[in-house]
Amino acid sequence: MNLVKKAAGMAAAAIIALSMVTASVSFTAFAAAGTETPTYSITIYGDNASHTYSIYQIFAAEEVSGNTLRVITWGANVDGEGLLTALQSATGDLQDLFTDCTNAADVAEVIADFDDDSVQAFAFADIVSEHLTTAAGTVGEGVALEGQDPGYYLVVDSNVPSTDAHSKTILEVVGSNVTITPKSAVPTVEKKVNEESYTQDDGYGTGYNDVADWDIGDNVPFKLIGTMPERLADYDTYQYIFHDTLSNGLSYNNDAKVYVVNDETRTEVTTQFSIQSSGNSLTISCTDVTALTDVTVDANSEIVVEYTAKLDTDAEVGRPGNPNEVYLEFSNNPDGEGTGSTTVDKVIVFTYELDTLKIDGDTDEELAGATFTLQNAAGQYVIIDEETNIVTGWTTELSQASQLVSGEDGLFKVIGLDDGEYTLTETAPPNGYNMLRDPIVVTLTATTYNGQEWDGTDTSGLQNLAVTSKVGSAEAVDGTASPDTGVAEITVENHTGSELPSTGGIGTTIFFAAGGVLVVGSGIALIAKKRMKNREN
Repeated sequence: MNLVKKAAGMAAAAIIALSMVTASVSFTAFAAAGTETPTYSITIYGDNASHTYSIYQIFAAEEVSGNTLRVITWGANVDGEGLLTALQSATGDLQDLFTDCTNAADVAEVIADFDDDSVQAFAFADIVSEHLTTAAGTVGEGVALEGQDPGYYLVVDSNVPSTDAHSKTILEVVGSNVTITPKSAVPTVEKKVNEESYTQDDGYGTGYNDVADWDIGDNVPFKLIGTMPERLADYDTYQYIFHDTLSNGLSYNNDAKVYVVNDETRTEVTTQFSIQSSGNSLTISCTDVTALTDVTVDANSEIVVEYTAKLDTDAEVGRPGNPNEVYLEFSNNPDGEGTGSTTVDKVIVFTYELDTLKIDGDTDEELAGATFTLQNAAGQYVIIDEETNIVTGWTTELSQASQLVSGEDGLFKVIGLDDGEYTLTETAPPNGYNMLRDPIVVTLTATTYNGQEWDGTDTSGLQNLAVTSKVGSAEAVDGTASPDTGVAEITVENHTGSELPSTGGIGTTIFFAAGGVLVVGSGIALIAKKRMKNREN
């Protein structure tokens, strides 16, 4: 297929797909008809107004008939002699194609045989880009460059925002007013965190969304999901770098794995990526994802990173939470070096504190010395740091459980809990007080955002925090809680004095009646025995 007949397609970029007027044009060298040559406009409509485009005339034509250029010479914005020399000595895909060329018309005849989007067409554009002079003009999105003579033009994406990519050099026949419509096609990246109570699978795996809450000491699972640009095939090599940042409350566990995902097929490629961590930063990079072995990487592929991080003692309790973010750095110039970057995507992890206030049930006086254990819904006992009250782990052995002792202010604290149901069991009461017969069921309820479109604010991430406590068959009692501080507080009462079973009335009466019978019986027996002894004497 004639290159110039499909010049619009050949002008496609690695990052933008072009919708151009298809011109039926042939490069034919013959005498001009002597008529005045008209001029035309070139207008570029893109989806990113931050781009600007420099426009260069490569071939000029003395006459245009429809879309046919006639009497071709070097254009006004190219070093024709330098370009010709470079083409004559070209190697690779263009080797020996231009050896016999002596002028612009000869070069045009050669490239007329190139297919659209062919490697030869792209290679030609690359060499042309190295021999440009002053541009015919530079325009922004939607602005027309007027008064352009007919010819063959090259358009260079000369100003690109950091979050976008350069277009591949655009080659376009101008034999009428031309409109070019580029479409952005950069890669994207998302970060997700696992929330155990979120049972949906939105395409990222069950439980993965933007907001989660965990116990301090837990290993929190994360995923990074990166896509490929639509025009990946335009790049000879494609650099791909995840820049992941953890909050101060999370510590990377050095367990990242990298996968290429094609539809339902996951292929691990961890060893072909460089994984570097320093402080809170994690960098996962590959100099050329198109060169990964034993796997296909194309425009439909995804690169997925999975790792865990421990929620540690530096974690923020309640708001502002523990946010984490990622952005992707990627090759953004198919005709040369350079990288761009995506916008940042964030997730957030919350944790909470349970404060228990021990008081005298009659006087409301704070009580010191009450001792409890705390179990989670799985029946495990909490272990805390005795100085900081921060959770350090969980155990199934009562002998290893932390004994939570109320201080002079009546309080004991457990810092770094997930929401959910917990059981407090008193193991020793304050001196002079009765031990609680029944354990206390504590329900800590956090209202968090669940889904994939979190707006990035801590207030929408953690919307509310509530707590209740319940003893035996009694009704649950509301405690106080604040999502800002992440602290939930309940009050537990102790009482003094003897306690008899509430069902012991009849049993106690029987006990005392039986006791009375025994006493009377003993007295009668004693008197009878004494009389018998006197009778014997």
